[in-house]
Amino acid sequence: MSDLKERATAILKEFKGDRYAFGSGVLDEAPGKFAAQFGKKALVIGSTASGWFQPIMGRILKSLESAGLEVVGTVKSAAPNAPFVDVYRIHSHIVHKNPDVIVAAAGGSGIDAAKAAATLATLGDHQPEIDPFFRGRRGYKDVPGSGTFDQTGGGRYDGVQFRGPFDQIFQHYRSRCGSKEIDRGRSHRSSPGRL
Repeated sequence: MSDLKERATAILKEFKGDRYAFGSGVLDEAPGKFAAQFGKKALVIGSTASGWFQPIMGRILKSLESAGLEVVGTVKSAAPNAPFVDVYRIHSHIVHKNPDVIVAAAGGSGIDAAKAAATLATLGDHQPEIDPFFRGRRGYKDVPGSGTFDQTGGGRYDGVQFRGPFDQIFQHYRSRCGSKEIDRGRSHRSSPGRL
């Protein structure tokens, strides 16, 4: 088993390099290490009301604070399938607390909701509704840049492959608004950077 674990570790390190953290004790260092690359103020999204999550949240908060980040708030994660009400609730926290970075310590729906809320906070001046950013929404099939928010970081839209859910959105808005106005996670409003 040890040989298999060592081979898997070597493959992950070769594939992802220093951009991917894994292994025992990862929560004690990784959140702060990665988040500090994007700024000094962090908003943490997670299962804040769940007792089982409290020790995990404590480790994440300690890691962020050890890396010199100010935690401007913690936000309850989203319900399954990232309902719009949760996306808009998280969006409200982002807009009012103005973090530099968002740390989503959640399952797929929480991560999806965090990405959707971050996109809305960043691009809200250009598209104030969240619906156009989701693929397959009725009446939005012709909206350039609409795509699914998923944790896989890739997808398709009208037969065009894109690297991640945000790439096509930013490409579209750069073409409409100018590349200086929108720069991958930062808008002219100085919205927070996103992972």
